Amino acid sequence: MTRQEDTRGVHTPSALLDKMAATTATLLTVETVPAYLDARAAEIGVFPPGAALECSAIVGGNVNFAFHVKEPSTGKALFVKQVQQESHV
Repeated sequence: MTRQEDTRGVHTPSALLDKMAATTATLLTVETVPAYLDARAAEIGVFPPGAALECSAIVGGNVNFAFHVKEPSTGKALFVKQVQQESHV
């Protein structure tokens, strides 16, 4: 699997980028983020499949949806950010 570097120097597997682009955009919620990550656990490589995850919304933004996800048993955590398809001012 090849990797692509974004403008911040973060490497993302190309196959994951393709999968993300091919899916219909559905807004994530605190309730759906753990299942979203579980379905992609092997590709993301942070949490094992079936991990018990805690998710909280990070509020204060006006365009993006952001979440803090943590696996309490290991202390591993990550930040999930989703951009809306369209923003209206």
